[in-house]
Amino acid sequence: GVEGELRMFFDRYKYAYLNFTYQDVKDTTDDAFFPGSVPEYMFNLGANYDISKYVNANVSLNYVGERERSAVQRNHLHVSKRIGMFVP
Repeated sequence: GVEGELRMFFDRYKYAYLNFTYQDVKDTTDDAFFPGSVPEYMFNLGANYDISKYVNANVSLNYVGERERSAVQRNHLHVSKRIGMFVP
């Protein structure tokens, strides 16, 4: 597989990012079996923002590509937002 990431920093804890993963997983013991939960492509796009010294906010958009599976085939798009606290 291949992975890559780009980040654009606006400040130490203020940045935007884009990353991707490509993987071609195969089960060489059984030609009819396709492993699940292993998508061919995954993309993430997001931004991180420090609200204060101890509070951080992050928003991300995640795409998990289609992968041939033995039973089910699905695409997933997930949007998440998080606020975290740093405790020294």
